[in-house]
Amino acid sequence: MVDATGKFLEPFNTAPADKPKTAILLAIYRADLRVQLRELKNGRLAMIAIAAFFVQDNLTGQGPIEHIYGSGHVNPFGDGQGVF
Repeated sequence: MVDATGKFLEPFNTAPADKPKTAILLAIYRADLRVQLRELKNGRLAMIAIAAFFVQDNLTGQGPIEHIYGSGHVNPFGDGQGVF
């Protein structure tokens, strides 16, 4: 954990006086934040993709898998089904 000044808190004071572990722990902390940000962006993209699946189902009357394998084509605008 990091306190308000940006220093790592060591409740058991296990770090030596020169604290070489601080730079390593800070690098790990920053890398962990980057991984969390990537996962958050990936989750947001997945939610947008699922919403697009629902929109496709409402507009064409077919879900993404049914549309590809059921009708034999991938064009949602010229099949005569659904809204279009």
